[in-house]
Amino acid sequence: MRLITLIIVIQLITACFSMANDIRGTVLTDGQPLMLASVGLEGTSLGTTTDESGRFELLNVPKGEYRIVITHVGYFSYEENIKVAGNKYFDLNVNMKSQLIQLEELVFTGTRTE
Repeated sequence: MRLITLIIVIQLITACFSMANDIRGTVLTDGQPLMLASVGLEGTSLGTTTDESGRFELLNVPKGEYRIVITHVGYFSYEENIKVAGNKYFDLNVNMKSQLIQLEELVFTGTRTE
């Protein structure tokens, strides 16, 4: 009986790992790596940030349809629908476009005390 239970547990664990996929990619801006961009799957808790080479990895993503969202301050957001199926990994390369941020005028005043 214990042997049958052990075989069932091993099959369940194997099935769980075979359903997962990896999403990898690089985020660039003007051909240069974009560090610390936020990468996530909308509606899930799966997310990460890009490293100093602009690379990211989302590991063990369950099968399904997702919307990947990449954001960074000073850049337009990137969004794309993806379908995760089978036992493979995606390699996604994104070129982010910079966004000008218009700030209002700042006036600094000071007084000198002796």
